[in-house]
Amino acid sequence: MVAIAMTVNAISGGVYHQGMAIFFLPLQRGLGITRAATSIPMSVARLTGGFQSFLIGALVDRFGPNKILFFAGLLGGLGFLLLSRVNSYVMFLVVLLLVLATAFQAAPDQPGFITCARWFYKKRGLALTLTTAGYSVGTMIITPFVALSVPIFGWQNTAVVMGILVWIVVIPLSAKLKASPEIMGLHPDGAIGPPPSPKTKIHGKSQDRDLTLRDAVKTRFYWQFALIVGLRSMVWAVVSIHIIGIFTWRGVDESVAGIMIGLMHGFAIPIALFMAWCGDRWHKNKVVSLGDLTIVVGISFLVIWDSLVLWQVILITLLLAPNQGTWPLGWATVAEAFGRQNFGVIRGSLQTVMGIFSVGPPIFAGWVFDQTGSYFFALGPLMIFLAAGVLLMWTLPIQGGIENNKGFVKA
Repeated sequence: MVAIAMTVNAISGGVYHQGMAIFFLPLQRGLGITRAATSIPMSVARLTGGFQSFLIGALVDRFGPNKILFFAGLLGGLGFLLLSRVNSYVMFLVVLLLVLATAFQAAPDQPGFITCARWFYKKRGLALTLTTAGYSVGTMIITPFVALSVPIFGWQNTAVVMGILVWIVVIPLSAKLKASPEIMGLHPDGAIGPPPSPKTKIHGKSQDRDLTLRDAVKTRFYWQFALIVGLRSMVWAVVSIHIIGIFTWRGVDESVAGIMIGLMHGFAIPIALFMAWCGDRWHKNKVVSLGDLTIVVGISFLVIWDSLVLWQVILITLLLAPNQGTWPLGWATVAEAFGRQNFGVIRGSLQTVMGIFSVGPPIFAGWVFDQTGSYFFALGPLMIFLAAGVLLMWTLPIQGGIENNKGFVKA
């Protein structure tokens, strides 16, 4: 299950979540629009993806992950084929917001992530980190090829290849994704024991506390974590959309900047695995806080350094790399606090918060650059927001909420 989810995330991360950053400047030039205008649909896509996450999480909980993943793969491939035919700003809005955002913002991620959260308990931090590492693998392998392909073959032809790649990888894998170990007569973590009844609920044999969304929102944990992911989403919405523009603003060649994105995710894989190892042995929230702290330092260097030389670019990519380790550990704390049974809908509701927080900052960053020719006044506030997130994550009440024989008790 981890290998399937990791592979799907590699495709999703390489062609869409980071691959679209490669398309940012070519689309801006090709359509003759400003960076703020280019940022608008990419930002709104995050907002719609946030609302879709809630729905998709509930659908995965109800109907299983394989059907949702099949739909995402089918629509995602079609979206890139349509993107290759875009010749106006209106068409760009329609394709990105109605097709690509629907396919990629939540749909490929949720089925695999929720499935792995259900298949593991003791090693959940490692399992979710490996799942998320797929984004880094895809970005490290696929995104540099996208960065080299766009100037050579054009962004339209590159989009066609990306669409076909989504179809031939994601659709076949969707049939192999199983919702939980119980439906196959197994137990979480491969534990040995009598086969569970086919009628046993997902949480019937686990050590989890299974709370509903209604119970979860009564806890301090839920709302503090919602604020944390909201603040972090503000930062990464800007970084993921504008990273090529930010590097070129600091004097880095556009193609080299694309390769640096791949390098950053190459660094991210061993860092994320080390963070997962630490998270399974120490407080996960504190490991996440330390990872985010290095990202604050990396963004500060982008603010204070002018023309970047190679060693500075490599150092910044290294400092930004822990992002791929902080997200899965954060979600693992949610699963530990609220259980596996309703993890999809709870995570989806939190991703809705992420979508709301992430819609404005990339547009603001694009507007700032259009007005000043600089990202300075866009990146400065991001350091403050992420630093606040570091403090909130460090003080997160790790017990969340509990359910005992007397009913639900607030944290």
